[in-house]
Amino acid sequence: MSPVEDPRLERQGRRLSGAGVRWLVAGLVVGIPGVAMVVVGLITAIRWMWPVGIALLLLASAPLFVAFALLSSGAVSRWAARRKLFA
Repeated sequence: MSPVEDPRLERQGRRLSGAGVRWLVAGLVVGIPGVAMVVVGLITAIRWMWPVGIALLLLASAPLFVAFALLSSGAVSRWAARRKLFA
């Protein structure tokens, strides 16, 4: 790794990434049971289970989107702190 030239950007990137990981965990906590309910509901033909699983997946999509945005912003911030080119 190259040396950090802008410690404020590096610190901001770490803070964004930390928040992104927390949002990712929140999305996975809701999303994993949703996937399980969809799979089990379709295999066993339980009529109410797969729509509830799809609803859980839709609810999990919002925190997962926020997590993706925060993790991406954190990565860009940490990369910019090293004054490296992006392309």
